[in-house]
Amino acid sequence: MGKTTNICKECGTQFNPLYSTSLDERFCSKTCHDVQLALPTTGYPDNNPKTAFGTKKPPLHLVPPAALIEMAMAFRDGADKYGPYNWREKKISSSVYYGACLRHLTAWWDGEDLAEDSGVHHLSHAIACIAMILDGKEVDKLNDDRPIQGSAAKLIRQLTS
Repeated sequence: MGKTTNICKECGTQFNPLYSTSLDERFCSKTCHDVQLALPTTGYPDNNPKTAFGTKKPPLHLVPPAALIEMAMAFRDGADKYGPYNWREKKISSSVYYGACLRHLTAWWDGEDLAEDSGVHHLSHAIACIAMILDGKEVDKLNDDRPIQGSAAKLIRQLTS
């Protein structure tokens, strides 16, 4: 399931990204970083000991239910075409799902809401593409065929600072 520890790019601290509340897996959860996700650990109206543990787990309750439902529609379409969980049976290539995601986003951006072949929203298909890349990474079924790292992220930071 991938590595279990990372080194924070900001402070050098070793941490387990599965238990970090940071929005970016390159950073730990220290409050000195500006990429923090503020999760309440106090102020709950209960004194249940589970609350202290539960607030440290991934905040799935923050995911919009509409996004999950829409993504499920895209996954149902994919299951009908290719079989359920087909992306876990064999390795998948990043470039294929990245390209499909961009095609769906481009079609949506250009004014088409629903994919002509499925009747499912283009944004739902785009989310599903990204979800499969993330899942493939976690279950070691991802052929990460991205090109050699470029400078896009650095350029964006330079142009927005």
